Amino acid sequence: ADFHSLTIRRADLDGSNSEEVVTPGLRRARNLLLDAPRRRFRWIEGNAELAAIRSIDLKLGEMTSWTAPFLERAQGLVIDPHNDTVYWSDIGRKAIFRARINGANAEQVVSIAPRFAVDIALDIAHSDIYWAALWLDGSRIQRTNLSHIQIHDVITHPAGGITSLTVDPVFDKLYWTTVYPPSVQRADCDGS
Repeated sequence: ADFHSLTIRRADLDGSNSEEVVTPGLRRARNLLLDAPRRRFRWIEGNAELAAIRSIDLKLGEMTSWTAPFLERAQGLVIDPHNDTVYWSDIGRKAIFRARINGANAEQVVSIAPRFAVDIALDIAHSDIYWAALWLDGSRIQRTNLSHIQIHDVITHPAGGITSLTVDPVFDKLYWTTVYPPSVQRADCDGS
């Protein structure tokens, strides 16, 4: 997402052949991700008063958008392509939610109050969802299994503020970025 021109652009991996995918007019677009099986980009757009999950078909250029009752201050966004499900965190409600890929059947998955998640990641192979939570004494990475909700601390008090995280299910690794110092860090998915 280009915040200066309010567009979404794509290019070859070497930076050449840059082109607009979504024309000007985006309102605070964030959490851009590729939904490869459906050949779509998906992102959260909007502010605290009006947020939506939007997508564009990369072949046809058709855009879709949906809102849900739990989509007021959406932050993290991830897709489970095998179950046609979208997950997001809401920093106002301090919880993680999910819905069908079209926005139907929105529901809360887990409450993480009194904290909030700045980003989320899925480990589809183990049915785990991870999130970076901000606490008064620093950040934590936590997780729960989607079939039996029980919150576990994975990484406590990592250096710096966590801004994003992702799971590598092939090598069972968890990666995250920090602000202070700017870095990319990793650990096994169990925190070791």
